[in-house]
Amino acid sequence: MKTLVQTYRGVVKGTSSGWIISILLHLGVALLATSIFLVVQKPAPPIMIVREPVKLDLIRPQVRIEQSSSPARQVTPISVTKNSLDRPQMEVPELGANLGDTGLDLSMDFGAPEATSTLVGDSFGTGFDFVGTFYDFKRDRTGRTVPMDPHQFVAEVAGFIRGDWRISELARFYRSPKQLYAGCFMVPPVKSSVAPAAFDEADTVGYCWLAHYKGQLVYHDDITFRFWGQGDDIMAVRVDGEEVLMASWPGGSWSTQEALTSAAGGWQSSSPKSRTYTMGNNKAVVGDWITLKKGEPLDMEVIIGEVPGGTFCSMLTVEVQGVDYALNREQAPILPMFKTVEPSRDLKDRIYESLTYDHAAVNGGPVFRDIPPSELPEAQFQPLEAPINVPASPIRIWTRIDGAAVKGEFVSRMGDQVVLKNALGSTVRIPFGELSSDDRKVVELAEPPAFNCSFTKQSSQRIIKTTPYLNEIPPRLLEYTFGAKMKQTTARAYPHRISVELFVLGQQRIDDRKFVLLDHQVSSFIPDSENGRSHIFRGEPVELMSYDTSEPHGQKYSDYLLVLTDERGEIIQHSSSANWLFPNLGKLRNLKVGNFLDKTGARVYPTGPGPKSLYD
Repeated sequence: MKTLVQTYRGVVKGTSSGWIISILLHLGVALLATSIFLVVQKPAPPIMIVREPVKLDLIRPQVRIEQSSSPARQVTPISVTKNSLDRPQMEVPELGANLGDTGLDLSMDFGAPEATSTLVGDSFGTGFDFVGTFYDFKRDRTGRTVPMDPHQFVAEVAGFIRGDWRISELARFYRSPKQLYAGCFMVPPVKSSVAPAAFDEADTVGYCWLAHYKGQLVYHDDITFRFWGQGDDIMAVRVDGEEVLMASWPGGSWSTQEALTSAAGGWQSSSPKSRTYTMGNNKAVVGDWITLKKGEPLDMEVIIGEVPGGTFCSMLTVEVQGVDYALNREQAPILPMFKTVEPSRDLKDRIYESLTYDHAAVNGGPVFRDIPPSELPEAQFQPLEAPINVPASPIRIWTRIDGAAVKGEFVSRMGDQVVLKNALGSTVRIPFGELSSDDRKVVELAEPPAFNCSFTKQSSQRIIKTTPYLNEIPPRLLEYTFGAKMKQTTARAYPHRISVELFVLGQQRIDDRKFVLLDHQVSSFIPDSENGRSHIFRGEPVELMSYDTSEPHGQKYSDYLLVLTDERGEIIQHSSSANWLFPNLGKLRNLKVGNFLDKTGARVYPTGPGPKSLYD
């Protein structure tokens, strides 16, 4: 404003008043036009930020598997548009049976927040998942126990299918408030209590339960494919309102497959390969051909469930028309598992732990989403940089409280005297109390105290409540609480904080060459008179399940590593039950609880059951 007034006065001097009024009028019009333009101008369209989506086992009584004698119904492929079979078929890279898996992690997480991965779903979604809801038919909608046996349960599930998969058919049964998000349906044979526990329903006995998943089936290109699947006891898939796969347990006391296919209008596979090849713990069923048009989604639903308890299995794979697959020893194609996102490394661990390696391929095959792989953002790999350890010069300047300085190297502390060695090799003694506070700290840290360290392990065992409908040995659940004790054994005071790390490892019962990080705890303390120059800590309980079928399953405690570090970050003491652990401390620090490793400290996939089939 000051500049404007000054300029105006300069013009006024010696000038006619009419010319001045003209300037003022023009200036007013310009200001008015500018204000009108600012008011009526449309705001810029908002910027749309598109967030890239983030990404137990008992012996079942032997059942004779029989093919249904009813005639197969005519099957018409489901299509978004009319299928043209003479068009070129897309090529999908096949990684075979993952034989000799190198452990290379092909998944991409794009910086996603860490999720809890279970075989039946994750704790949060990626936007491409199927949303899963858990139902316990042994309780009513309020949670009260109601009578329910396997025969009635199968009839109820059949009623749900016959009722066009309406959720209202399940409304009178207990529904878990927790939902899970599944990008695949690959549950090799495990304990039937796995699903209830994943939905935070660990007290639910593992029989007469159902999980219902809803989502969309879409692909970034034209594709024709069919599902192969196997469920122990219930697996059914519906696409665009039609059942395309009914792969439940056949025959047996409850005739699950027969009852559910009858409810689905007598669905039968049209493939002669159906019920021919082993998948999990039974023979796989081949589904109907499905054609998807590029980017056009179809509604898809999946149900999985357990009838009498014991072993549970739910495996869904994909055969793309025109693609040749590697064959396993039964000469069955090793098909990639169905997926809408690449599974995380943690989920792969859970799958590999129970998967017979040649029954399905975890890597490879199509990823059913409408975003082509080429348009996905590249994974941002940030390798950890190894710390550069530059040894500090032993020569430093020591300052006395009176201001005098001595240049030398610390040698030792003898009583109340600090022994230094100067550049000429001569020793110099300075009373400890005459050094500056900073130098006294350097001396104290240079001679840390010794501790008597011991690892503590408390355990209790409980037997998991199992089904009353099978004569089986229930699994054992061992609950461990790991910790450590340490007490200073030297007399000199050490008023500085010490950090403590405890690593606890287990072994696979099926392969004792593979280890798993069971627990990693961090604690700290200052040894003083108030704590008796000692420290005790314990972690949260760790549960290990153990059970036996044809092979031992589960994990067992193996080893520990205890590391003490001072304020400088230097290790002052360590103890371990195995010689290979401490040399691999850096690798252990990069692992998280639940990761598998070998004796080199490298992360590896767990070992699954041996290559067995039902004719063994």
